[in-house]
Amino acid sequence: MKLKNFLTSLTVIISSLFITTVKAAAPSSYDLIRDTSNIINYNEDIVKVEGPTHALYFPLKYSASGNYLVFCSGDRSANTENSRFTKTNFVRDYDGAVVAAIIKAGVGENATKNASNSSIFFTQIAIWKALAPNAGNSFPATEAALSSSQRELFNSLLAAGEAAKTSYNDIKNFSIKFDATSLSFTLNGDVYESQVIKVLGKEIKTKTLSVNKGEVVEKDGGYVVRIGKSLLAEGKNTITLKANATSNTIKVASNYTNGKSDQQTTTITVFDEYSNTAEATINGEINIESKYVSISKIDATTSKELPGATLVLKDSKGNQIDKWVSTNTPHKIKNLAPGKYTLTETIAPEGYKLSTETVEFTVESDGTVKNPVVMKNYPDTYVEISKVDATTSKELPGATLVLKDSKGKQVDKWVSTNTPHKIKNLAPGKYTLTETIAPEGYKLSTETVEFTVEKDGTVKNPVVMKNYPDKFIYISKVDATNNKELPGATLVLKDSKGKQVDKWVSTNTPHEIKNLAPGKYTLTETIAPEGYKLSTETVEFTVEKDGTVKNPVVMKNYPDTYVEISKVDATNGEELPGATLVLKDSKGKVVETWISGSTPHKIKNLDPGKYTLTETIAPDGYVLSTDTVTFNVEKDGTVKEPVVMKNYPEEPKTVYISKQDITTGEELPGAYLEIKNESGEVVEAWISSNEPHKVQGLEPGKYTLIETIAPDGYELSKEAVEFTVKEDGTVDGMVIMYNKPEEIEVPNTASFKTITASLIGLIVIGLGSMMIYKNYKKNEEY
Repeated sequence: MKLKNFLTSLTVIISSLFITTVKAAAPSSYDLIRDTSNIINYNEDIVKVEGPTHALYFPLKYSASGNYLVFCSGDRSANTENSRFTKTNFVRDYDGAVVAAIIKAGVGENATKNASNSSIFFTQIAIWKALAPNAGNSFPATEAALSSSQRELFNSLLAAGEAAKTSYNDIKNFSIKFDATSLSFTLNGDVYESQVIKVLGKEIKTKTLSVNKGEVVEKDGGYVVRIGKSLLAEGKNTITLKANATSNTIKVASNYTNGKSDQQTTTITVFDEYSNTAEATINGEINIESKYVSISKIDATTSKELPGATLVLKDSKGNQIDKWVSTNTPHKIKNLAPGKYTLTETIAPEGYKLSTETVEFTVESDGTVKNPVVMKNYPDTYVEISKVDATTSKELPGATLVLKDSKGKQVDKWVSTNTPHKIKNLAPGKYTLTETIAPEGYKLSTETVEFTVEKDGTVKNPVVMKNYPDKFIYISKVDATNNKELPGATLVLKDSKGKQVDKWVSTNTPHEIKNLAPGKYTLTETIAPEGYKLSTETVEFTVEKDGTVKNPVVMKNYPDTYVEISKVDATNGEELPGATLVLKDSKGKVVETWISGSTPHKIKNLDPGKYTLTETIAPDGYVLSTDTVTFNVEKDGTVKEPVVMKNYPEEPKTVYISKQDITTGEELPGAYLEIKNESGEVVEAWISSNEPHKVQGLEPGKYTLIETIAPDGYELSKEAVEFTVKEDGTVDGMVIMYNKPEEIEVPNTASFKTITASLIGLIVIGLGSMMIYKNYKKNEEY
């Protein structure tokens, strides 16, 4: 009984010493787990149990017996660092993972080979040290007393606990992302396919991918999105790829039964599981353009769209595909199947002849046609016959006219009015026009006007018969291109002796000179009308004795002519300013030099002949044109074809950016990089790969390369690499940024302070034991 009281007193003293710091001695007997295959990995089963009194215990499952080997973690009732370890907050910290890792390493892997070193005892001490490094836990003996194998075991247990912190935090801070910022698609046949996308993240247990259109399939270690064209609507289609992932699971004990305290065992019955989820999305766009075949019904004379024609479209088998009435705009047919088609007209527009042609065309495999689909209609033809005053060219009423065909048969007879006489759809052939009765105040015309009606129902030249008034001379100044009276010309009339008879400025009507004396006269021009060339001809005429002239007196002016010269971008056909151009005549003489602008360059009244156009200075950003453009100016001052010179843009320069391992110099994938300009704006962002990154078209100036996310296993580069793009778009050499591999931290062994605390604790225990023993002996003697 007295011995029992001694042991009880000893226990009370030891417990009082460890209200702040709990220490464990190696039990007199314990179970060593020999069959390590039955131990559950700490990443899958991390458990924690409250002990039978006031201590917290961490168990390791030993499935052969159905029980757990339990280790004390500290006094939960004392105000110490260990008091935070309760089953209610366990999953919100990483300590459970740390303890389970130490138990697995100490008891599970080393139980057999380190039995002589009391591996369970060292495991207990390592748990204290890992969970509360500043709480006073110490080695069971002085540091100097540890054998090399004991020291190696203790340090390896602490290292296993430190490694478990990272594993738990990966689950606690679980997240995923894609290795690209957006989806890009290419069309293969009838299927759009994205680039290979990978899901990045640590401790991923399961993951699923879904897409709003199409399907997700595995490819080259990642995933691609595939979408059939039939699933896409016209216009912009937004494609969203979503990834959902679940982390590894951590299990926490919530119910337990107590075991034998001397062997520190208990039994776990229920586990709560803790895991985390994460989601990532990435978007892309696919634009679907519908294919249209445009069919035009046009006026053959003006090329304008012609409404009112009934048209029928058939396929190669004669099946009617469409039927419509033309409007002021081309008729569009959407998504015609590839193949051959024929277009015919069943009803002509009012005022037009029915088209008898069959227009054939082919729709290609891509839904387009090579050439425009056009059907023409010719208007009903009318031959207009004018009876005009020879001096004014105005329509002259009151003349009786007769039209005959080539066989002398009378086709028509009429009296002229204030408008030309129209005859509809005259048959092709030759005709003659004569006058039988002259208008009042005019002489009878004795001429026979001959003309020919062409196959298309038209005549090449106007059909006009003139009458001259009695005793008046009319002098016309006309536009040579349309024979209309031309105002603004200063004209001088002289007689045969060179004396000026009259001087006037032309108007919209012929100039009238009454009772001009018989004789010879000359007409010249001194000032041309605005917009016209000066006439250099001298018109001579004779006034007969009856006061008339045999032929009309007419002087013509030709309009000023302009040659337009275009300098264009060869890629889009738009006018290109900034080119220095030189125009030379056939003798090599420079006619004009100019710099191109945003509109074609115009040169007025070029003399007829051959000309050459060359370029001496190219526009900024374009290649100098080596072409020599040759053209002819016709006698009327015009050119047959447009005069155009093209320039091609210069190729953009490429800057190479390299991300390298500083220890090997090899390309380093997985770094998130950005290039900023002098204003701090991001002009390029990407993820490094196994090859240098190419950047094209950087403007000249200074730039900065920075890293925002380091590759796995490397330190974040804090270096800002600056480089300058020269005026020619290049840099000197390659732009390189390096990364250092992360350093592995080695846990520290016990400090001198810990050893000292351990020695003091042993001395206190020894003194306490001696005092109890003396009291015991004294009582025994008593």
